[in-house]
Amino acid sequence: MVGMDLPFTSETTALLDDKPGILNSLKESARRVINLKIKLSLYDDLMPGEGFLKVVGNEDNVSASLAGARELIVLLQNNDNAMPLAKGAKVFLTGHSVHNIGY
Repeated sequence: MVGMDLPFTSETTALLDDKPGILNSLKESARRVINLKIKLSLYDDLMPGEGFLKVVGNEDNVSASLAGARELIVLLQNNDNAMPLAKGAKVFLTGHSVHNIGY
């Protein structure tokens, strides 16, 4: 679940507007989740991965990433309908990177 996604927040707000009686249950569930995270020490490191800040996104990293992407990009031309996709066919893309082109 992506808790920062806008549909998540707007749908939760709409649900609470429609059924205000569930607010206490929602708060109790949130308390249980937070208490479990505390018990599992998930809040001990306030900035996990801090050591990578100097590496990720620096000029060398971006250049290496771009060079790798350029080597992997393939442009296909469907001459004589060689590929199994019909012209105008719809393609479903899924996965965590679908809405992220890297910047």
